[in-house]
Amino acid sequence: MSLFRRKPRVHAEVLDGFHAAEAPALQRAIVGALGLSATHLDRVHDEVELVRGKNGRVALVWHEAFVGFAPHDREAALTALLDAHPDAVVQVPGTLFRVGMLWRVWIGVVPLELPPVPDRLDELPVQEPSIFGMPINRLRH
Repeated sequence: MSLFRRKPRVHAEVLDGFHAAEAPALQRAIVGALGLSATHLDRVHDEVELVRGKNGRVALVWHEAFVGFAPHDREAALTALLDAHPDAVVQVPGTLFRVGMLWRVWIGVVPLELPPVPDRLDELPVQEPSIFGMPINRLRH
């Protein structure tokens, strides 16, 4: 008998795909989840786990790293999906893709052409580049 009981995994489809929020603020986590072997690619497909976050938010986890949040208009549907499977890990199709130097996250089946990222999707401030927690701008002075 194992001390750790693994939750069953449930694959759910997202019929109407969407861009995940907060990708600019979570770039370090996204690049870390991709790993060095995939950073040269423009798109990477895999399963994304839905997780309950604070204040009713639905967080998106890729390879054990938080890579985004569901937009506010998608939270109710995804929360209902989590409620329908309380004892399981709920996974949906996801794609990490590059827009210039920035990685974004698409949830659902990828259309032939991705729609543009909606204005005001991202609310979290982008962290300043730092070395050991010290902002690089301070190191220059």
